[in-house]
Amino acid sequence: MLEHWQLYLMALPALAYIMLFVYKPMYGIIIAFKNYKFKLGILGSKWVGLSNFRRLLESYWFPIILRNTLTLSGLSLLIGFPVPIILALMVNEVQREAPKRLFQTVSCAPHFISTVVVCGMIQIFLSPSSGIINNLIERLGGQAVYFMGHFLQRRQCRGRGEYAAQRIWHLHQRQRYAVDAR
Repeated sequence: MLEHWQLYLMALPALAYIMLFVYKPMYGIIIAFKNYKFKLGILGSKWVGLSNFRRLLESYWFPIILRNTLTLSGLSLLIGFPVPIILALMVNEVQREAPKRLFQTVSCAPHFISTVVVCGMIQIFLSPSSGIINNLIERLGGQAVYFMGHFLQRRQCRGRGEYAAQRIWHLHQRQRYAVDAR
């Protein structure tokens, strides 16, 4: 065993990485099973078992939150998978370099901007009074739409599509567009 000490020494950084970034954060999972008090800390707080989960599942808001979570995740998957591929194919067909580069810059910019700033930009773009989108709609003869608006009569949030679009624009920038760099 000691004759291969060099191999153990080489494995030490990987072992330290796993212990530090995989196992140590799992210590905080205990909070879900405790009546956590900040002053007492994780170990000093009272153990309550599954009562926090029971309270969550019996809550009036649980079905609503679950439905919204599943809907938003489904929309993000449904829209977020084909849209980057379609955009890559569309951009690949553009012959002129200037519009191609402009589109690449605009579509990749959110990767370098914080989520708070991107959400603010989307609010500004979709504003019913001064947003770029609504100005275009009004110039084409339509009526301004409050995209990030209120609940509909069926109590469904109108902003689900906009949320999915924002996630596509901001979070899916890891997928690079297959465009020639001529």
